[in-house]
Amino acid sequence: NPLTGVLGLTNIVLYGLAYTPIKRISPYNTHVGAVVGALPVVIGWTGGGGELMAVEPAVLFSILFAWQFPHFMGIAWKYRKDYKHAGYEMVTRDDPGATRTAYWATCGAWALVTIPFVSYGVGMTSSMFIVSSAVPNAALVYSCVQFGRKPSGRTANRVILVGFVYLMVFLGLMFFHSTSKALEMHLNSLRNILRRVGRGLCIHESAILKNPEMCPLPKNQVVIVPQAVSSPSTPSTLSSSAVEEKK
Repeated sequence: NPLTGVLGLTNIVLYGLAYTPIKRISPYNTHVGAVVGALPVVIGWTGGGGELMAVEPAVLFSILFAWQFPHFMGIAWKYRKDYKHAGYEMVTRDDPGATRTAYWATCGAWALVTIPFVSYGVGMTSSMFIVSSAVPNAALVYSCVQFGRKPSGRTANRVILVGFVYLMVFLGLMFFHSTSKALEMHLNSLRNILRRVGRGLCIHESAILKNPEMCPLPKNQVVIVPQAVSSPSTPSTLSSSAVEEKK
């Protein structure tokens, strides 16, 4: 898959030649890092056979891009002294009151609130995604607002923890309410993978694969083989030869 390879190489270059050096130059390195962190979902999409120029990878990229702001702002605040000693120009470096830090975290949280409306508008999910995602969205926004009001290690930890749970729940709800045929294709692939893994973990299923005679089909099982209709005048009933008994 040349396209996926190019995207992967592009992300490596962005990480090594843009994101890493800019950490010591500009506090906006998180914005560049958010692009690097969001591209893998697009790489996975194209690697699974999806088209690059489609709404699904754009929406998925937007989710990962916006999510990284509350996530990394919480981390940057919690370890702001370590970042400063290492010489990194983070937003938290000259932000003792966490004004800018909380601003970017809250911006990312509010951006995620708009995603269900966008995904519904482009036909990627049903309208119920707007309703079901209200709870995780409210939790993330609330944690970011509380962090802005009372910045501390405790409130920063809460933003990080809520962010971790949020991403799993939010994406799970998106897949549950999906109406996208392209996304359904990827979900079917995931279901098949989980099914294979489950069978591999099941002692009974594994034994049957190695020795099918362990659970043979019942002798009286009847297999129905439909007979082709040659003409409109041919009766619709099956002939006796269409019923074979498996012995």
